[in-house]
Amino acid sequence: MTLEQQYSTILNNISQNSLNPKVYDRSSLHHQKTWFEGLATLEIAVHNLPQQKQEVVDLYEELFSEGLDFKASYELDEMDYAFYWDKILAILSALAIHHTEVYAQIAFQYNETRRMYRNNAKFHYYLNLAIETNVPVAKAVAAYFYYYGINTEKDKERASQLFREDSGDWSVLYQAYIQLNEKQFEFLPAVIAQLKSSSDKKIKKNALILEGSYLEAIGKPEEALSVFEQSYKSDYSAFSLTRVAFIKHMLDNTHKEASMKLWKEAASLGSIEAMNYLGVNTFPEIYTQEAYTETVRWFSLGYLYNNAYAAYRLALIRLYVEGWEEKAIGFRLLEEAIEGGSLDALIEKAEIYTEGRIIERDEKTAFELFQKAAKEKDAPYAYVRLGYLYEIGAGPDGEKDAITALDMYEKAVEKDHPYGYSNAGRMYRYGIAGEINIEKAKAYFEKGVEQNIPFSITELAFMYEDGTLAQDYKKAFELFGKAAEGNSAYAMYCYGQYLQNGYNDGEKAPEQAFYWFQKGAELQEVNCIYETGRCYRYGLGVEENPDQALYYYQQAADAGYPRGLVELALCYEYEYGVNFDAEKVLNLMIKAAEQGYAFAQYKVGVYYMHGSLGEQIPINSEQAIMWLNKAADAGYPYAYVELGDYYLWDYDNLNEADRAFAFYEKASEQDVIAEGLGVCYEYGIGIDYSMSEAFKYYEMAANKNVIGAMYRLGNCYLNGNGVSEQPEEAYKWFFNAAQQGNVPSQYLLGKLLLKGKGVAMNKEEGIEWLQKAAEQQYAAAQYELGNCYLMGDGLEENEDNAMYWFEQAAEKGHERAIKIVGGNRR
Repeated sequence: MTLEQQYSTILNNISQNSLNPKVYDRSSLHHQKTWFEGLATLEIAVHNLPQQKQEVVDLYEELFSEGLDFKASYELDEMDYAFYWDKILAILSALAIHHTEVYAQIAFQYNETRRMYRNNAKFHYYLNLAIETNVPVAKAVAAYFYYYGINTEKDKERASQLFREDSGDWSVLYQAYIQLNEKQFEFLPAVIAQLKSSSDKKIKKNALILEGSYLEAIGKPEEALSVFEQSYKSDYSAFSLTRVAFIKHMLDNTHKEASMKLWKEAASLGSIEAMNYLGVNTFPEIYTQEAYTETVRWFSLGYLYNNAYAAYRLALIRLYVEGWEEKAIGFRLLEEAIEGGSLDALIEKAEIYTEGRIIERDEKTAFELFQKAAKEKDAPYAYVRLGYLYEIGAGPDGEKDAITALDMYEKAVEKDHPYGYSNAGRMYRYGIAGEINIEKAKAYFEKGVEQNIPFSITELAFMYEDGTLAQDYKKAFELFGKAAEGNSAYAMYCYGQYLQNGYNDGEKAPEQAFYWFQKGAELQEVNCIYETGRCYRYGLGVEENPDQALYYYQQAADAGYPRGLVELALCYEYEYGVNFDAEKVLNLMIKAAEQGYAFAQYKVGVYYMHGSLGEQIPINSEQAIMWLNKAADAGYPYAYVELGDYYLWDYDNLNEADRAFAFYEKASEQDVIAEGLGVCYEYGIGIDYSMSEAFKYYEMAANKNVIGAMYRLGNCYLNGNGVSEQPEEAYKWFFNAAQQGNVPSQYLLGKLLLKGKGVAMNKEEGIEWLQKAAEQQYAAAQYELGNCYLMGDGLEENEDNAMYWFEQAAEKGHERAIKIVGGNRR
């Protein structure tokens, strides 16, 4: 039944002859059905005015206070809301003739309704009617809106004039809000005391809200909490309820569940701020498409009611979150957020054009947007980015302008922006805009240090280290430590170097150095990743551990770090923790040589010249000369990844990996696709990283029966890499690869069959595939098989067999298996 039909029934049940407009109990009006009964009663009572006018006004006050009208309507669908909207406008318009304060209510309704019904012209029309009929709140609201340019052009002179014309409590209240917003706290306590003594209940209610906001602004959250709780309990203010939830959460984040409950109640009463808190606090820590449902729900509700921040956050989800991505919608939301005054949205749009994310890089447009943010919002960060654009030559005239860049950075400094200090300090330290000025650089970096800005801290440290300032390794060491403690990954590397080599006091502290290298590695700082591997390799501050050394060297190598590539290659060459693997040695060395690493260039030449990698990479003098010439002429060789595996895996011993991508690309133009082309894209080998391109080439190669590509394509479909998750397709490709002996595919195929994911459940067949992979010493399969025995999943429960396979997996370093085995090894 539609709302219109329900409402008609309610009207028919109310006898006009026995009508007695009573003041409904506030708690009962929290129920939608009761609220609409009250509205129907009001509608009939309005038509009988001026009879029982005070009772009618009292009923109106109950229905349209404390967000109860919002609570009754916010979950209505579009058709029911349209009926609701038309109905309340008709009733309020009729009532306003007899009670002019309702004109202000109508104005507020037009300002706060759903976005499709919002009407700025009608808002001003009814607000002006309220002013003309001397509604106390109207002139104060108009003045406040003029002051901040809300729904109108900013006009502080007009605002001041309106405030001067009205000396009543509402005018005092809204001027106090302005003082609060602008941190002019001096006279607020006296104003609050004055307002709290008012005989007007609404003024007293707002005085409590003002007092709580004031106490929160001056850093007294506990006192603010007490006031907001008083306000909420006495007047059921949605704003106060929102602040109660926020402060409790801020003071003790274990209150999150309770705060979420309060925010939900506040949101149901129309608190957009509460909706946004709910959106932020339901933001998932681990990505799944479904995990964003609640976040999107709350931001969508805020957006529906015209909130620019909610539109901005929805835009980010639509632009960047896989599974929710709809670029056109994202850009539209971003534009709407900007139109609504969101500085965040304006900055985000500028960043998109600056960095070339999502759309083609357009520094001219980016410049205009940052300029708008600076001019209209006086945004400190906008000055920082304008400085960057001037510095790289992306200003209006297309020429690098370091002087103007510095001026922009110093404008950010005036507003105490941390990146302003960092960049202005950098400009002065290196004389980018003219002469070097060490004193200014030092002063700016020191301000950055006060704000714990890693760049400023590390730059100041380098100034003490390299003698730019009076050389002081101790100060440099302390600064690197401060930045490291502040979670700067690169500072962790520098701090670790000092500790490992005793640069600060001559005392080496390898154990502490290892701690910081490992911590930086956890943050994916590539220098730290490499150094952690080196510590494990040579027993520096930690017990030598070949497996761990290889693990970190591999990470460094995967990141393209030349020293990591070389060290990993040497491990394979000299069989440190791994078997000799000529192809891996060659390819790792070639990758290091690509980056101009002289040792790697030399090694590649030697491998070819002397055949030192064995029969698999035989002597080829022509190729050796070629590599050596490249090392000499270009600084490093890059064995191209093209011509199939010919160059990537060196089957014919030509060993020119720097030509590989070009050859693969040429082959692809002739419809000859290899796994290696996908690998290039997936790992950024010879081409910028692109998972979508990697997927495309894996699919093409897999369709040509390339086994490794089948496995990689299955992984893409299974994990949603470069394509949406499609377990059925993943199963198909794992099956094809598994049949041809690919062990990881056998393992994953078994798991899919056991779970019935992407295929009808078949535990017997799933166990068979897991068994095959486990017997080939695949740790993950051994662990999974152990679980099957333990739980009786697909085969008879057998704890001995389970423990056997767990031990097998644990011996290979499988973390979960190690935890299970613990001290129970046999």
